[in-house]
Amino acid sequence: MSVDLRAVLEDRADAVRLPPPDVPGIVVEASRRRRRRRRRVVTVTAAVVVLAVVVAGAVALLGPTRGRSSVDTGGGVADGVTWSRGSVIHVGPDHIDVGFTVHGFVRTSSGFAVMDAEQSVWSVTDAGEHRIGEVGDQRRLVADPNGTLVAWVGPANELVVYDHLAGRARGFADPSGDPGDGGVLAMDRRTVYWRSSKGLDAVDADTGTVTHLTRGRLQLFDAKNSVLAFSDATRDLKVGTSLANATPIVAWSLDPHGGDEPVVLSPTGRWAAVAHIRVTGPGDKPDIDAHLNVYDVHTGATTTLRLPGGPWVAVPSVWLGDATLQVLGLFGDPPFTGDTVDPSLFTCRLPSGSCRRVATVGRVGTGFGVATLPDGRWSD
Repeated sequence: MSVDLRAVLEDRADAVRLPPPDVPGIVVEASRRRRRRRRRVVTVTAAVVVLAVVVAGAVALLGPTRGRSSVDTGGGVADGVTWSRGSVIHVGPDHIDVGFTVHGFVRTSSGFAVMDAEQSVWSVTDAGEHRIGEVGDQRRLVADPNGTLVAWVGPANELVVYDHLAGRARGFADPSGDPGDGGVLAMDRRTVYWRSSKGLDAVDADTGTVTHLTRGRLQLFDAKNSVLAFSDATRDLKVGTSLANATPIVAWSLDPHGGDEPVVLSPTGRWAAVAHIRVTGPGDKPDIDAHLNVYDVHTGATTTLRLPGGPWVAVPSVWLGDATLQVLGLFGDPPFTGDTVDPSLFTCRLPSGSCRRVATVGRVGTGFGVATLPDGRWSD
């Protein structure tokens, strides 16, 4: 979890390059989370070498299994917040040690996808841990927690989509054929949103169909249940079922500082959590204007979330259900004057907007361990 706060706050919502504070996630399929009994990940002995080969858009995978402690991986996303610290992923009251420092991860209904220090991507499921690929310069993973897919952009700027259930991956070459500044942006069920050299594309992971959406200036923040949250040339934050059929919910164009805050949609697309963060002033004594709002996409009604203890910055992390949001609050050294922070995790309920502190991550920064959120973003 980086404590370069200015970089965190100013770059947090750059969907192609995102280096914010990060903290981990839990593995469950929402449609089954209240019906299936809790499953335990069993300790297994480490073995063999991993082979990951990418050939003409396909990835052949043979991998080892690392030993780890048993951990509860099911029973309902809203049962507890999740994060990682060092090599340990915390899942509510449970935890799992993956055997290496976690630099970023996401959850799916079948398990976790985890990035290590070498930028390798690992699948962590009941079947064990297997190396499944490598991220490129973007160092970002995306997944839909209610599905089995995880996606990233590899070193050659190719889009890679891995299916935890099938145990195989599919690759999509960038149209230019050359490495570039592309990035994976969001996943909605079986559709991956990818910025290639030609612009914004939607990729059907099952058929391989690539639909070009726009070459224009557009920042896609999230996609859930066929609802898109984005900012286009108007600079306003818009939400809708298509780029053409979208309604502005935040008038960023009226703000001299513009937009680019963290924006996270709930699983049904009903709610949009938006962090408002402005950092002004020189040097180590800037002014910070920060608050966290949740917008009802249907009505436009706004709920301002107020976290106990008054953290100096709060950002949305992930939704733990369609009415429960996990929020990261930063405490500790005054902004920009220290090199450590004390992050805490909160859960906030909609539509009431009530919030409570549910976990203390522990001090992070210089001389302390790496901590990450379950949003797939890289953390040093």
